[in-house]
Amino acid sequence: GGGGGGGRLWLSPASGRWKGTPDPRVGRLFSHPAGGAGDGRAGGGAGGIGTVRGAACEPGHGGLLCDLCGAGTAKRHADNGPCEACAPGTVAPAPGQSACSPCGAGLVASNDTSYPSPGEGGLACLPCPLGETASARGDACDRCALPPLRASFVAVNSCSWRCDPPFILAAGRDQCGLFFEVWFTNLGLLLDVPPAAGHAVILLPPLAGLALLAALLLLLVGLLLLLRLLLHLL
Repeated sequence: GGGGGGGRLWLSPASGRWKGTPDPRVGRLFSHPAGGAGDGRAGGGAGGIGTVRGAACEPGHGGLLCDLCGAGTAKRHADNGPCEACAPGTVAPAPGQSACSPCGAGLVASNDTSYPSPGEGGLACLPCPLGETASARGDACDRCALPPLRASFVAVNSCSWRCDPPFILAAGRDQCGLFFEVWFTNLGLLLDVPPAAGHAVILLPPLAGLALLAALLLLLVGLLLLLRLLLHLL
């Protein structure tokens, strides 16, 4: 005759989930079909493989033992299927969630609670670092274009920047400069005075440029002497 069929095991916790923490040895046992095929003899067929079935778990619990879904995972349906990792752009910050939630505007779903690390299994909604902005779906940080020289980003989730002191923004140009700038060329002395007022450029002939520089140096020396005198009197 044929071999006997494997056993049939039905796990049915009364509340739809197990109380306490099951013995891990039980979990290992239930991860395989219960029972085995009987050996067919004298021409009889082999018996069927045993099975293990679990009860319908409450949402937020999964597996044969209705384990609590961990942070970063969720399960919506009442069955004994597995908990699933949150899709990119969504999070489950606490265990036992029936669904993963999207992040608000300007935040990304991160699987690291201390630094934005987009991907599956989101644990927290975090802002992107300076110089990056969150995508509309909250599943990536997009890099901003680099600011000009002498400028820095000023806010999270924004590509806005401002000039670093003491530099100022030149009107009509995405450049940061001093209140006035001086260049030497083969034509003479170029003065950019001042960039913020419209970038007015003045070209002085070589002799006039040298005279202006000499006057500025004399003025600087005079100011230094005056400061020294004041310090001496104090």
